[in-house]
Amino acid sequence: MTPHSVTGISPNMAMMGREVLLPASLIVQPPEEPVVVTTSFAAKFRQNMRNAPASIRSATSRAAKPQKNYFDKHVKGPPFALNQLVWPYWPRPLLRTRSRKLTRSWTRPWRIVEFNTTIVVVVQNLKTHKKQTVHVNRLVSCRGRLHDEAEETAVPPSTRPRRNPRRPARLQDYDLSN
Repeated sequence: MTPHSVTGISPNMAMMGREVLLPASLIVQPPEEPVVVTTSFAAKFRQNMRNAPASIRSATSRAAKPQKNYFDKHVKGPPFALNQLVWPYWPRPLLRTRSRKLTRSWTRPWRIVEFNTTIVVVVQNLKTHKKQTVHVNRLVSCRGRLHDEAEETAVPPSTRPRRNPRRPARLQDYDLSN
């Protein structure tokens, strides 16, 4: 029931010519039959129904240009430059024993080698020097220092002393060395 910001009329009014539900025969013109319209309301209603699609088309075409200008004014280009380090979004396929939320979706940093267009770039892996063409929506700027993948997967040595586990008293008589 709310009027559309562009057309100025509600969807019910646009589709049916008034603000109530009507049979489909009033929306789509029925087959030609000699029909005598007895009231001025019925004649006006039929005319409104037949003019609604054309008026909506003209209103949307008039509103399209200002909306495009507004959109274009606020659009910013991609924040990337040549030789910049980026993280590409590269989800790995789901394995049988892994949960999707625990898999790594971002791969090691890559370097932007060239721009094919303003939104499609060629990136190169820093370690393997493999090149890949990627859309900028799949990239995030790499901030901070680079480190080796082995560094990030290495587990720091434990500083806590390990205790010697003791066998429960009920199992003292059994040999569990197998």
